[in-house]
Amino acid sequence: MKKASGKFSNLLCEMMRDPFPGRTTAKPRQKGWTFVIDRGMGLHALEDMIQTAGGYVDDVKIAMGTPMLYEEGLLREKIRLLSAARIEVMPGGTMTEVAIWQGTMEHYMDAIKELGFTAIEISDGTIDMDDDLRARAILAARERGFRVLCEVGKKFADIQIAPEEAARAIRRDLDLGAFMVVVEAREKGKDTILFGSEGDVREDVLTELVRKVGGVEKILWEAPTKDQQAHLIAAFGPDVNLGNILVEDVLFLEALRRGLRGDTLRLAIEAES
Repeated sequence: MKKASGKFSNLLCEMMRDPFPGRTTAKPRQKGWTFVIDRGMGLHALEDMIQTAGGYVDDVKIAMGTPMLYEEGLLREKIRLLSAARIEVMPGGTMTEVAIWQGTMEHYMDAIKELGFTAIEISDGTIDMDDDLRARAILAARERGFRVLCEVGKKFADIQIAPEEAARAIRRDLDLGAFMVVVEAREKGKDTILFGSEGDVREDVLTELVRKVGGVEKILWEAPTKDQQAHLIAAFGPDVNLGNILVEDVLFLEALRRGLRGDTLRLAIEAES
């Protein structure tokens, strides 16, 4: 199966440059991550994604608890295809939370390592986890060779944490060795730390988080909608880390990063005027 490389020398690219420059194209990327949510792709759909857009995808999360619902051979093949395409693959953070809640965290990590997963999400979107347990989970994951992505924020609007607590949690997880810290937004991008009830960006929260963390290079923002993605690209540039991207939106997002859609083309035109 031929996959997209993310590098092209066709007639269009020879004629034109990216209107919004600065996008990191070479993999493995340390920034500018596109983190895709897999809500049940079959093998053919997965192969299509890799062939069409694999060069633009850095991580795929086989979301929620769905890894437990696959026939094992199929799950292993999905993981193999993603790894062969140089795409990190991880189960959703809810599975880690279940394992922690049931007291089987280390056994769970051993099992997903044996299945071939390369990354893990450590979160407490539903459960409660103190700093000591969080540190133990991160250390256990790193000892097993996982790329560790930690998530901050709750999955329910009525129990969101304050921005100052989110900033503290981000700094703590990075100090403990997390590769990136994900800011929770769920699949709809509403009623979370960063987004209001209509999916609008809470500018005061965004400013406070970035100021207290000291930058955005190691923050991955879950931003499932085009308006949220465009807002964050406008704020932080084409190499902002973005997650909860739908499979069908990967190319749309890459075009947005490069100024090939109206929202960011407008920024490029304004910058040169």
